[in-house]
Amino acid sequence: MNVELLSNERLLSEVCFSPQVDRPRGEFLQRLQTFSAKKQALLQSSEFLSDDERAQMLADLKVEVGSEAASSAVELSDLCLTFEYSAGSCVFGSDGTVDLTQNGAVTAVDVDNVEEYVELTVDYTMNKSVHTHTV
Repeated sequence: MNVELLSNERLLSEVCFSPQVDRPRGEFLQRLQTFSAKKQALLQSSEFLSDDERAQMLADLKVEVGSEAASSAVELSDLCLTFEYSAGSCVFGSDGTVDLTQNGAVTAVDVDNVEEYVELTVDYTMNKSVHTHTV
C-alpha cells in the first residue's frame, strides 16, 4: 500500500483500525480533525465579524474527549498537547518519545496549528515509525 497517496481521512481510518496502531490514538486524531473542520467552518462563516468576535468564537471551540457513553468537551489547550509523539505501548519495541517538529516537546498544539499536528502524527504513525522498524 502506498500510504503517501492516501487522503488524510483514509490515513486516520488506517490509524484507527490497523492492528499495529492503537485505536484510541486514531479515534482521538479523528476528534481533532472534527475540531479542525469546525474551526474552518467558523472561519469561513465569520468574515463579517470583528477580529475580537472571531477570536472569541475560536476560543469557545471545544474538543470532544472520552467514550461515546461518557464524552465531554474541553478546550484544546486543556489537553496540554505538544508536537511530540509518545508511544502508547512497546509497539515494535519503541517506548520513547519523538519530536514531530524541531523543539516539538515544547511546541504547544493550539487552534492555529492543530491541522499540522494531526498531519504530522498520522505521517509519523503510518510512515516514519513503520519505516524505522522495517529497515
